[in-house]
Amino acid sequence: NYLFLATAAADVAVTNMTELTFEVWVFNIDQNWTWLNRDPLVIGQFRWGISHGPGGMTWFMGYHGSSSAVCSTGSAVPANTWTHVALCRDLSNVINIYYNGVAQPVSNGFYGGYVGNPLNTPAFALTMFSGTNAYFSNARITKKAVYTGNFTPPTSPLGLTQSGGGNIAAITAGQVTLLWCQDYYFKDNSANGLRIFTSGAPTISGTVYPPALGSAGTSVTVYSALFNGTSQFITVADAAALRPGASPWTIEFWFYPTAFTGAVEMVVSKGAGLQIYMPANSMAIHLAASSNNTTTYFINATFGTLSQNGWNHVAVVFTGTAYVGYINGIGTSLGAVSTAISTGTDIFYIGRYSSPANYTRGYILNFRFVNGAAAYTGTFPAPTNLLTTSGSTSAALYSSTVNVNATF
Repeated sequence: NYLFLATAAADVAVTNMTELTFEVWVFNIDQNWTWLNRDPLVIGQFRWGISHGPGGMTWFMGYHGSSSAVCSTGSAVPANTWTHVALCRDLSNVINIYYNGVAQPVSNGFYGGYVGNPLNTPAFALTMFSGTNAYFSNARITKKAVYTGNFTPPTSPLGLTQSGGGNIAAITAGQVTLLWCQDYYFKDNSANGLRIFTSGAPTISGTVYPPALGSAGTSVTVYSALFNGTSQFITVADAAALRPGASPWTIEFWFYPTAFTGAVEMVVSKGAGLQIYMPANSMAIHLAASSNNTTTYFINATFGTLSQNGWNHVAVVFTGTAYVGYINGIGTSLGAVSTAISTGTDIFYIGRYSSPANYTRGYILNFRFVNGAAAYTGTFPAPTNLLTTSGSTSAALYSSTVNVNATF
């Protein structure tokens, strides 16, 4: 099991970094991990990564297929306890490694050809926490050497900015490029809002968290609806408020798709006029829209591919002049048209089509239909907590309100 960023997102998170700090809280069960790795797997191309084994923690950089320049500490992260780990690379290409704020003995074994080399590894993904048997919390990548000597570990969840002092450098807006493993979703809480994919089936615990962060891991009780793909669904009787029309509207929810059902999976439907679905054996999410509540569609298109066995924030927005689909805050145009959807008086379904078929398999959480407002006007950071019915009261639930409507 592991997490990863696709190539374009990885370019945003870690390319052109000369200074870097990677930090995370970890509860170590098995000593062998690859924490971060960006390796193009092509002989002669630049690679780098951070790994850990029984002999300690290692930073490596170099070229695939040849010896890497490495630096390492011979001390391993303690087992079966929470440890704050930080690796900092400064402008002089010196690596410092800290466990619970205490500097570890480090062998800086870099060769001349690698000194000062920024982290340019084009056209490849960034793998995170591969081959691990451990818990991770509050992982952060910052374009800065945040720690300059022994320091007091954080006592609250890591943020996008922080004040300096006590061998801790100040972090200003835009310097944090990736912030994850902070809540009940595999998502990036940085201002970049990068999409994090899962491989295998890593799980999220609401009861195991660093004691130093207080009750941060259990501060919210979250429940989701499970749909078995064969018989389970939710219905809401027709009402004028549930009929998408010519005015702006937004449908959004968190979705954790699991195993394929082997058929089209209808996540949301209201008659034939409104359908949010996935084709058979596919994680590509689609919108089908009809102006006369028939299977004649003026839009029937995908707006991206969901992460299977992982949480995805999904939103479909009609602005009054265009339809846009969003996955984890990243938008895809579905049509610059003002044509309104018509659903008649059909029942609103979550988890299947309006006829007893095409059931969805997975979990759905925090479903919201805003009729009368476009909640989003462009790329936005996915919410970090459960949304409310009001845009103004929901505004604090985003790491940034850029392109987030806080007025409805």
